[in-house]
Amino acid sequence: MSLVKRITFLIDHYDGGVQMKFADRIKVSRSIISRIVTEGENPGGKVLLNIVEYLPDVNTEWLFKNRGEPFVQDYGQDDRNIDHASYVTRTKLFIRERLIEQLGQIQAMIDRLNKDLSDLNEDR
Repeated sequence: MSLVKRITFLIDHYDGGVQMKFADRIKVSRSIISRIVTEGENPGGKVLLNIVEYLPDVNTEWLFKNRGEPFVQDYGQDDRNIDHASYVTRTKLFIRERLIEQLGQIQAMIDRLNKDLSDLNEDR
C-alpha cells in the first residue's frame, strides 16, 4: 500500500473519509490533504510529523514503511506518552534523512545544469 493510500486509510478511519475534518484534526491546510488524496501528491514532512503528533495510536512503522498494523497496541497513558515521544523523535529523524537525501539530489541536478551551461558558453 502506498503512503498516499495509507493516509487515505487514516482519513477514512478517523473522519469517515472527510478530508476537511482530517486536515483540521492534524492541523494542516485542507488544500494539502486534498492534493494528497485527489492528485496523489506525496505528503511533506509537516503532514507526516503532524500525523504522528496528533494521532499517537498510528504505528509509525506502518505509516512510513508499510510494516505491521496501522495502529499500536492500547498502552496505558504513561507508556503511551513515552512511546509517543519516541515516535515523534523517530519521525523527525526520518524526515531529516529524507530531506538530506532530496537536497543531495537537487545539488546533483544543479551541478549538472551548471556544467551544461558552462559547456554551452564554451561552444559560443
